[in-house]
Amino acid sequence: MTAPVVLAAVDLGAGTATVITRAAHVARAIGGTVSVLHCVDPEEPGPNARRRLAPLLDADAELGELIAEVRVRPHIHGLPEAIAEEADHLDAAVIVTGRSQRPFLAQLFKGGTTVALLRRTRRPLLLARLPAERPYDAALVALDLTRPLDPPVSAARRLLGPLRMELLTVLDAATRLQLVVANVGEEAVAVYERDRKQGAYTALTACAARLAEPGWAPSSVAVEGKPEEEITRRLQAVGAEVLVLQPDQKDWLTRTLVGSLTETVLERPVDCDVLALPAPG
Repeated sequence: MTAPVVLAAVDLGAGTATVITRAAHVARAIGGTVSVLHCVDPEEPGPNARRRLAPLLDADAELGELIAEVRVRPHIHGLPEAIAEEADHLDAAVIVTGRSQRPFLAQLFKGGTTVALLRRTRRPLLLARLPAERPYDAALVALDLTRPLDPPVSAARRLLGPLRMELLTVLDAATRLQLVVANVGEEAVAVYERDRKQGAYTALTACAARLAEPGWAPSSVAVEGKPEEEITRRLQAVGAEVLVLQPDQKDWLTRTLVGSLTETVLERPVDCDVLALPAPG
């Protein structure tokens, strides 16, 4: 049986160590190897990527053993397409990318093209933002109660390993505001909030119980508010290094026009890595 492959797309710049370190973390978790990809402008000569990576790999023998290959390819049809095609060729279990300041890669890591890669591929995408020296200890998994809960949590556990993990759902405050406007009374609003949060919390804890393993079980939190704000608060409270999201299941036109929460977070300077899982269906 062939070992799963983690594709690390790098620019050979300052963020390369972070991308390869995160790719190695995932490879260890899934029992796989790392394939390093460096995309170049079609009219530029390709660098000796293996030689450029030598200091990093020589400094960490275990990391070097995980690297199955280092490839350089031109991005004839754009960076997202080149990376997605390489991932398809390798049948990669996950794609790991990072920020870059190099001119020919600058587009990829400004939200727009990162989102283009997310829309192009049906594979998990890990955007590495934190320094390589900061190891993963905790993950925050943001969940939508209108969709099955087990698959994204299982995927996060498989790809990230047995990290300390919190399951979070953010309830829309619109209904509460409608009740306030309707002047139904503070007691009625309080009962609504209590029952709604309790139902959401029960769903999360049931998911956590189903997926718990000896020595590992996620915690659960249900809050009301704006998703971007509440996710930021919980990231800080948990001290999570990685945020796990799953894009909305929208048709291509809707996603093009209004995007999704995952795409919004990818474009924001959130102080964590982001693991974007494929949309269900």
